[in-house]
Amino acid sequence: MAITNSGVSGITAGITHARTYRITSNFTLTSANAVIDSNWEYDDTTSVGFLGSGWSLPSSGAFSFPTTGIYEVRGHSLYQAPGGTNTPYAGIHIIGTADNFSSEHSRAVAYSSQEYDDFNITRYHNVHVSALFDVTDTSNVKFKITGQDQHGSGRVFGSTTLNYTTLTIMRVGDT
Repeated sequence: MAITNSGVSGITAGITHARTYRITSNFTLTSANAVIDSNWEYDDTTSVGFLGSGWSLPSSGAFSFPTTGIYEVRGHSLYQAPGGTNTPYAGIHIIGTADNFSSEHSRAVAYSSQEYDDFNITRYHNVHVSALFDVTDTSNVKFKITGQDQHGSGRVFGSTTLNYTTLTIMRVGDT
């Protein structure tokens, strides 16, 4: 059986853009809600793949999209709550904009909690978050990732060789 282009329509190429980013070093929060605005790199681990062109590293923590379409943004974070502190919540937050951050909106939040435990030990949290974006204008539709904890004293882990805190961005279809 063969399909030719005579009379077939509506078939797309499938996923055309996908990329994973990670932070290269630990990001220590200095407030309860801080934009992770530095030390991002493309995941460059051996045999990693990506699709499409036009990707760029974030500017001042703002990620942009390479072309229009519907995108899924998935974030994962390894978070460290220092010993001696109560950490009722810790996590990451996706903040989106449709007007290049003249205004911004919460798109997704993920928290982990560990209260009233042994405060003398360091604790670790893993959180996962995702959101869909309808990117109709690549100059204006963007997003940022923030690290959050109630006291602003934790650390979001990063590494140049391991994916502790990552973002995977995938174009899943046309807008």
